[in-house]
Amino acid sequence: MKIFTAIVIALIVALVTTFAALSTADTTYGGWPAYILAINAASLLVLAYFSVYGWLRKDKYILGSILFLLIDAGLKLAMLPKTNSFSIFWGVAITLSGYGFSILAFGVIRIAYIAISTRSNPFNLPAKTK
Repeated sequence: MKIFTAIVIALIVALVTTFAALSTADTTYGGWPAYILAINAASLLVLAYFSVYGWLRKDKYILGSILFLLIDAGLKLAMLPKTNSFSIFWGVAITLSGYGFSILAFGVIRIAYIAISTRSNPFNLPAKTK
């Protein structure tokens, strides 16, 4: 789990720096579209990371929060086809990045709680048998 965590963090940093470096300043939006693309890709990596972490550790709180966020995102994204393609793109971008940050905050708090309550490394804990 430690190596997987390091790989995900390195990928997030690489995504943000690469997309930011490759972005060309647009007269209307500046470099923000490239940053939003990097944030969306990082948010998807965060969702994938905590999905794998919750699945391997059988953590019902992390998996439940991901399920809640996916249901909420599905409902919000289902209402987007009533708009134009520009609004659909930005709606998907904002929805994905927002939920990635939410699960990142909850996941970090959950991992810290596990570390404090068990007084051990949460990445070394064996999966629950129940």
